[in-house]
Amino acid sequence: MHKFESRRFKINKVILANTIMILAVVLIVTVLVLITMGYSLTRDGKVEQTGLVQLASVPSGAAVQIDGAQQFSKTSTKATLTPGLHSFAINRSGYDVWNKKANVYSGSVLWLNYARLLPNEKVISPVKNHETLYKMSSSPKSEYILLLWPAPGLAAQLIDIRSDTVKTTDVQLAAFFTDLSAEGVQHDFQVKEWNRDENKVLVWHGFADRSEWVWLNLKNPSESINLTDEYRFNFSDIRFASGDGNKLLALESGNLRRADIGGKTVSAVLVNGVLAMSRVSDDEALLVTDNPAVGTRSFSFYKHGNRGASEIYSLDASKQAPLGVVGGEYYGDDFAAISEGHQLQILKGTYPSFGKAGNSLNPLLSVKLDWPVEQLELSANKRFIYAINKENVYNYDLENGIGQYFKLAGTHEASAQLNWLDGYMLWTDGDGQLTVYDFDGDNKRAVQKVEPGFKVVLTGNGKWLYSVGKTETGYSLQRLRMVID
Repeated sequence: MHKFESRRFKINKVILANTIMILAVVLIVTVLVLITMGYSLTRDGKVEQTGLVQLASVPSGAAVQIDGAQQFSKTSTKATLTPGLHSFAINRSGYDVWNKKANVYSGSVLWLNYARLLPNEKVISPVKNHETLYKMSSSPKSEYILLLWPAPGLAAQLIDIRSDTVKTTDVQLAAFFTDLSAEGVQHDFQVKEWNRDENKVLVWHGFADRSEWVWLNLKNPSESINLTDEYRFNFSDIRFASGDGNKLLALESGNLRRADIGGKTVSAVLVNGVLAMSRVSDDEALLVTDNPAVGTRSFSFYKHGNRGASEIYSLDASKQAPLGVVGGEYYGDDFAAISEGHQLQILKGTYPSFGKAGNSLNPLLSVKLDWPVEQLELSANKRFIYAINKENVYNYDLENGIGQYFKLAGTHEASAQLNWLDGYMLWTDGDGQLTVYDFDGDNKRAVQKVEPGFKVVLTGNGKWLYSVGKTETGYSLQRLRMVID
């Protein structure tokens, strides 16, 4: 009897020990999972899920303060914080301080990885001096600058700013434009777009009561083409539809067409009644179309190869409110932003398939703004949507789902496209003062005096900031050193 009880006691002891071990492992794994998910124990004994903040700056190696407390690590770094509003300050010797107040949410990541610090000492040096200068444009990756001189002797200069040593190439283009030497004719030239390979541009030329478009090959100028003369169409808008710049998406008399520069061909009408287009990708576009037969105007999606466009949203044509549409793909989701007077709507999901009933885009935001939208715009990284009315701006951040108002500096008589230094920083030159802002209007900082109306370009490596200044004898292409050695 004693032996049986002893054996049973030993078995129970083993079972108890194993149970305790299993429970301990489960408890440890659970705690580790909760820690990994950002849960922590607050001072009053409650379990709360924290949020993660990622911080980075240009230049890196900057000190970080969070809620006034100095952090041990420098940028790039991260911090785990309790939910709620927090203040952040990033600073480095020789540079100004970047400040931000932002909400941290449970289980979410707040990306503050776009802080750009400006040098306290502004070292500005001249690059090229010119007696006259008409326009300045820059390539998508900020590797080239194109300078234009006005008619009658229309000339251009391509400037390579990829290294510290600037290289220039004269580009002969006057032969591709009409009536440059005609007396009493006012000419206007606008560089509408660069291709992604940065070797071709589309130039619009307005003169008298006419206009024309020129496809300019910067590497081989003799191969440039006057598109209006070549295709015999009165184009109202043309955009690149391929990285090499040899495919185009064009509007003429309300008809959407596709052109091939290599074959010098133009397609039949793809969509008619088009009032405006916004390219989504090389093969896709969002359109505003007029449907007089039924008295509506529609926002539609077109994909190359389809026999028409798929309607996303329609409205009563009699309202006559200014209309706009932009869109694209952001982290796997398609979206379209639609403006109608004061109203801004954002739809998210999947662009509709041609020939299939129903809309696969769902409402994300509908807001009535304080003023009518005159310009609707999308940032290059497709994260930010902007509604603009002169100096008034409304920004919606697709990443954080936050919308807010801010104002641009200087005098703004008309709405125009926003100017970007990089994917997160805007600039204005109102009243001859270069002012920069974060994408949401924060960290507004005056930089230097510039000549208004000319492009300001930050090089891809962030080392130089190019602008145009006025001199006693004309104009100066100048650059500000942004990174202190």
